[in-house]
Amino acid sequence: MRERMTRVRGKFFAFLLLTALLFGICAFGACYEGIPYEREECDYQTITSADQLFKMEETGAYRLAADIDLRGKNWTPRAVAAFDGGGHTIKNCVIATQSGNAAFFSEIRWLEDLTLENIIVRAANASCAAIAAARIGYGKDCYIKNVTVRGCDLGVTKLSNSDLYAGALFGYSPLTDFQMSDSRAEYCGIDLWYASGDVYASALFGAGWEGINDRVDRCTYSEVTIEHHDIGEER
Repeated sequence: MRERMTRVRGKFFAFLLLTALLFGICAFGACYEGIPYEREECDYQTITSADQLFKMEETGAYRLAADIDLRGKNWTPRAVAAFDGGGHTIKNCVIATQSGNAAFFSEIRWLEDLTLENIIVRAANASCAAIAAARIGYGKDCYIKNVTVRGCDLGVTKLSNSDLYAGALFGYSPLTDFQMSDSRAEYCGIDLWYASGDVYASALFGAGWEGINDRVDRCTYSEVTIEHHDIGEER
């Protein structure tokens, strides 16, 4: 009798665990599928400190509730699902990476209401580089809204023959279901060193697909410079 009760309890707890896992996946999926054009309430985690920023996870949705100064801290590009800046500013950090996607966010699907100020990005052999987000898309529909990068500096060295996509706001978006609105870049420098391969760069974004400009609305830039250099040029 005792062994039977133990088996029943074991099956019951296994059922509860499976139900919790499925609920968590479905709940996140519902939030994820709500992006980009209709805002649905996600299970956002609130961020108020640098330590919380460093703990962001790839599938998470986050909302900034305070300005954060990262002075003296080295930031590693992070991929997240959604980030709502809440009208706040993240400033004063250095981002260094040796390959892949170089930016504050390496990949993101939904980014809004955020200012990035005095951010320095140094990338060696990156394929997508920017200040805000290297890749927008994350395999699904996506958008950027009301994002500002100000007083930032992007430097990329491309060692391979692969293409390079670079811009102040984002580097590359592979999707036609993309929107960017009410965003801007101010007082930023973009320096690109390479020997071969195609380089796609502009003040706001690199490239993605033909007609991407039709998906960009009310976005501006001022005092943004782009310099192309031979890889052997003295720095």
